[in-house]
Amino acid sequence: MSSYVLKLDDSILSYIERYYYDYTVKRDNVLFLLKENANNKEFLSSEIFKYYEEQEREAYKNYDLARQEFYNKAIPEHFKQHNINWTVDFLKKEVTINMLCDCEDEEYES
Repeated sequence: MSSYVLKLDDSILSYIERYYYDYTVKRDNVLFLLKENANNKEFLSSEIFKYYEEQEREAYKNYDLARQEFYNKAIPEHFKQHNINWTVDFLKKEVTINMLCDCEDEEYES
């Protein structure tokens, strides 16, 4: 497996980070409510809890779309021909691309 680290432009980084933050905050809200009300079936079936769950689902959908757009804009075409996974480090402003296939990759230099 080969790994490559690429620096990111602030505009694309802030775009995906905004959606990531929005999703994680809403996910954490739902997790907190679940933890605090685990034995409260009435609350877990309430409209307010359903509202928070729907907000989390919507935020995840938006984050997933942002991830796809990030992939299309920020991942070099060369890597898209391979089986890869990637992670973004917001503090370092970089993406790490891991090639999961056993392909020879002499074409790309980071």
